[in-house]
Amino acid sequence: MNVHSRIRRLGVVRSIPFLGMFSFLFFLILIGVPLRAQETSAPANDQTVSTDAPASAPDDPAVVMLPHREWDRLWLSGQANFISQWHPAFHSPYQGKNSLTPEAQDASSRVLTLYTGLRVTNTTEFLCDVQETGGHGLGEALGVAGFFNLDVVRNPTLSKAPYVARLMWHQIIPLGGKQIASDRTPYSLFRELPERRFELRFGKMSLADFFDLNTYGTDTNFQFMNWSVDNNGAYDYAADTRGFTFAALLEYHDKNYVIRFAEALMPKVANGIHLDADMSRARAENIEFELHGRVLERRPAGVVRVLSYVNHANMGDYRDA
Repeated sequence: MNVHSRIRRLGVVRSIPFLGMFSFLFFLILIGVPLRAQETSAPANDQTVSTDAPASAPDDPAVVMLPHREWDRLWLSGQANFISQWHPAFHSPYQGKNSLTPEAQDASSRVLTLYTGLRVTNTTEFLCDVQETGGHGLGEALGVAGFFNLDVVRNPTLSKAPYVARLMWHQIIPLGGKQIASDRTPYSLFRELPERRFELRFGKMSLADFFDLNTYGTDTNFQFMNWSVDNNGAYDYAADTRGFTFAALLEYHDKNYVIRFAEALMPKVANGIHLDADMSRARAENIEFELHGRVLERRPAGVVRVLSYVNHANMGDYRDA
């Protein structure tokens, strides 16, 4: 039995040890000071727009805590994610040092994220996200094959100080004049994009932000929390203890399909915090093909994705074991 609760709203006031400028900015985000760039919905991706005029404002704009001026080039927003879980006492005739303890147990965790971005030109932007995490999960990630709470840092001894989660350069290379509307997100601030284009990202990122995306099981902050159902269970993407890596990501976008490829650094040890910079010794390649299309007219477009990856690292050998 796993009873859990989650708070996912801005404006939560908790006694949490914030540090330095990160704490100050995140507090401003929480109380709703009009620093965050207002998000607006855009037409569907298959709806073309003129290259001379921006997409029109929606009739139903996104909900914000306080009305404020919209900024095209700047993004500033925050997210607070709290998870509390509990399990009752249960009978455990076989128990080892890494087993889930049979005594009743509760645990809470938090992930605070500050998203920032600056669009320098119509084809270039820079993104930087800062996080602070803390708390624990049930059993400290031990005792169950599918850990209950993927938000929890897997190494409890890591510092609780804020850290840079994402720091990347995002470059658009147009391959045609036809423009399509695009939703602004913390990972892309552009309102319009060329229908045919290359997208290049370089820096610190999470591969799970761009690969193996799906509607229902791709974001532990808003969807399922269990390790077994987050993304594809067979997808062991390159990441440090916190889930990030340094990588180069290249995408080709066309009208009905996308091809993306990434070369990323692997950790020196499994789930370790330190990445191996020697790519001749350790690295990861990821490639994904994404096809868009409609089976029935007047129905939303469907998506089919095929993903392949290879990890090279100092790992155990099943034959030797």
